Amino acid sequence: MNQDNSDDRQVHFIFKHKNPKTGEYEEKHLKSPPVAKTNKVSTLYTLIVKPDNTFEMLVDNASMKNGSLLEDFSPSVNPEKEIDDKDDKKPEDWVDQARIPDPAADKPDDWDEDEPSEIVDEDATKPDDWLEDEPTSIPDPEAEKPEDWDDEEDGDWIPPTIPNPKCEEASGCGKWEPPMKMNPKYKGKWTPGYIDNPAYKGVWAPRKIPNPDYFEDKTPANFEPMGAVSSTSWVGTRNMLIRDRSVSRFGPCKKISFLTTSTSVIQLKTPRLSEKRRGMLNVRPRMLKKLPRSLS
Repeated sequence: MNQDNSDDRQVHFIFKHKNPKTGEYEEKHLKSPPVAKTNKVSTLYTLIVKPDNTFEMLVDNASMKNGSLLEDFSPSVNPEKEIDDKDDKKPEDWVDQARIPDPAADKPDDWDEDEPSEIVDEDATKPDDWLEDEPTSIPDPEAEKPEDWDDEEDGDWIPPTIPNPKCEEASGCGKWEPPMKMNPKYKGKWTPGYIDNPAYKGVWAPRKIPNPDYFEDKTPANFEPMGAVSSTSWVGTRNMLIRDRSVSRFGPCKKISFLTTSTSVIQLKTPRLSEKRRGMLNVRPRMLKKLPRSLS
């Protein structure tokens, strides 16, 4: 589980699966982990793995996510039966362009590519309140020459300019020029239309061959025997901790629970908390395997 100040407030479910061919273990990550609950009271997170290879994640005993070990994890538990043949190459004469420019198309005689996209609006008139004799900016009347300004070394001091306040009350200042408008004759560069390519063969893909590493594990929920479930607590904030952890079995299902509590609540019962127990709420089940025989 990752619960900190970042955007990744998710409850991660990860288990290690043993490859029956190689004996190697590989982590399987839940593709779409649910969002972690954030509050300042105790929160109970529970994971239930069922014999039919389905799982359910609960928060405070309310379902928040369910799915399948065979369908909802990446990489997939079982590899593909067939894979692409890496030695298969696309033929040189393979045509995968579905549409092509129409070779029979001709540019119309009245198509003028030289027409601009905008032209001067000849119908526009200068507004009556346009101040053509007023500059758009004026020297700042409140500006003062710095006391350490040396005309011989720094040159003549010129005050900074500011927008002419008279222009703000009128339609504009300075020389008036008619605005531009869209050119109704503009067509742009001519290009031929597209047609279906008669030589098109489709999207090429390499042929499939049997996957030499293929296997099928129909019961990934049958985790190997082990006596513990590991978790990781990453320090990000100092106001959350993992209070209790439990592994149990009810019926044929395996159940793993984590109780998280805000530090402020726990301190009422435990005044002195070691730095080791402080840390942000961040539980990531790294390995889920069959429970001890004593729990069977």
